Amino acid sequence: MSLPSLFDPFQLRGVRLRNRVVMAPMVSDYATEDGEVTLRLISYYGERADGGVGLITIEATAITRNGRLGANQLGIWDDGQLHGLRYLTERVHGTGAKVAVQLHHAGRQSSFGARTGADLVAPSPIPSPTLPLSKPRELAAAEIRALVQDFARAARRAVAAGFDAVELHAAHGYLLNQFLSPFSNYRADEYGGSLEGRLRFPLEVLAAVREAVGPDFPVGLRISADEHVPGGHTLAESAVIARRLVESGADFIHVSAGVPGGHAPPEGPGDDPSSTVLLARGVKQVLTVNGLRAPVIAVGHVLRPAVARKIIETGTADLVAIGRALLADPLWVRKAAAGLEDEIRVCSGCRDCIHHERGCPPPSKTPRPQAP
Repeated sequence: MSLPSLFDPFQLRGVRLRNRVVMAPMVSDYATEDGEVTLRLISYYGERADGGVGLITIEATAITRNGRLGANQLGIWDDGQLHGLRYLTERVHGTGAKVAVQLHHAGRQSSFGARTGADLVAPSPIPSPTLPLSKPRELAAAEIRALVQDFARAARRAVAAGFDAVELHAAHGYLLNQFLSPFSNYRADEYGGSLEGRLRFPLEVLAAVREAVGPDFPVGLRISADEHVPGGHTLAESAVIARRLVESGADFIHVSAGVPGGHAPPEGPGDDPSSTVLLARGVKQVLTVNGLRAPVIAVGHVLRPAVARKIIETGTADLVAIGRALLADPLWVRKAAAGLEDEIRVCSGCRDCIHHERGCPPPSKTPRPQAP
C-alpha cells in the first residue's frame, strides 16, 4: 500500500479537493470599512488559487458589525456583502481550487471596538491581555442565543455566496475560544464552569450552522489545542473538545495553538514538524481511537515542501495548512509539485509580508560580502 501524497486529491465530505494543501486563513485588512470585498482582495486570493492550492480558506470574516477585529475586516453580516463574495468565490473556482470561509467574532479582542468605543462583549468581564484597558461586558444568556443565530445567518450567506465549506473560528482567543477556555470564561451559569458548560455555546453554534447549511455541506472548527497560558487548554483537554465537536457534527478539525498573552515555544529552522503540527497528531490519534474519521488539518511553521510531505506521509494529519509561505511565494504548491523546490521563495519569518502592496517584502539590495 503506497503512502498518501501531499498532491493526492482529497474528499472533504462531499467536496473533492485537488490536493491536500490548504491556504491558512490570515487577516489581510483588504476589505472596505463596510466589510465588503475589494478587487485587491480578489486578486490576493486568486493569485494563491492560481498557484495550485487545493482549498483556499478565506480569512476571519465577521458575522456581526460589532464583532469585527479591525475596521477593514471582511464581513458576512449583511446580504449586501454577498455580491462581492460571489465574485471572490467565482475567481477561486475558476482555477480549480475550492474555497471555504472562516466565520468569526472577535469578542473581547475587538481592537476596532476598543478604539471606537463600541460595545465589547465576552463570556466574562475580563479584558484581553492585548487590550488591558478595555473591559468587556459579560454577555447575557439571551444575547448568547442571539449570537448563535448570527452565526447561522452568516453560514446561510456563505452557501448563497458559493463557498464550499465553512470553518468556525474557535481559536486564538476569539469569542468561541473565549467561551471554551477556563482562561477567559469565569461564568457560573450554564455557559461556564465545567467543560460541558464551556462547550455549550460552541456546540449550539455548530448545531445552528449545520441546520442552516444542510447535512452535506462541510462544517469544521479551528481550535487552539494548546493555549500556552497558565490555566488555559493543553492538548489533553483539547483532544476531548475535538472529540465532542466531531461527535456533534463537525466534519473537520483545524488544529492551531496559542491565545493572546501566551508564549509558544520557539520553532527551529529544520525540516521537522513544529510543536503546533504535533498537536494535530495528538488530536488525530484521539479521534481515531474513538472511531471518528473526521479529517484533521495541521498548521504551524510549514515553510518547505519537505515538512508538508512528512506531515501527510507519516499520517500526522490529513491536510496541511500553509500561511506565510504562500505570502512569500504564491506559486509554492505548483513549484513543489513540479519538483522545483530550489526555486521557491522561502518565508524568512519577518512577519511584515502581508502589509506590503505586493506581499512579501523585496529582497535586500545589500551586496553579499566577497570571499578574500
